[in-house]
Amino acid sequence: GGVGIEISTTWDPYRSKMAIRNGAKMMFVVVPVPRRAQAVRDVLVAGSAEYQRIIEVIEGYPSRIVLPRGLKADFLIMEPTTDRECFRMLLVDLRDRNMKREAANNVIIC
Repeated sequence: GGVGIEISTTWDPYRSKMAIRNGAKMMFVVVPVPRRAQAVRDVLVAGSAEYQRIIEVIEGYPSRIVLPRGLKADFLIMEPTTDRECFRMLLVDLRDRNMKREAANNVIIC
């Protein structure tokens, strides 16, 4: 797929970088904490110009974000969580608002 979303707690969007190396055309990294969002942006600026162009940081909670420009994602990359019910609710919400219907099961947990 062409467009992906990464939900993680890392300071480096390495999952998005891996997705791009494997054919993704655009990645959105969702970061709820402003300081960490800026740190992720800084990592992108310090790195490859290609990553700066096609990885976009969205500051906000995953349960509240909407992808810009009316885009819908082809896949989602998420870290696992110990709270299964919270994880399920977040996943359903993200899929409903931000993913193409035919891509609803394209979820990578890592």
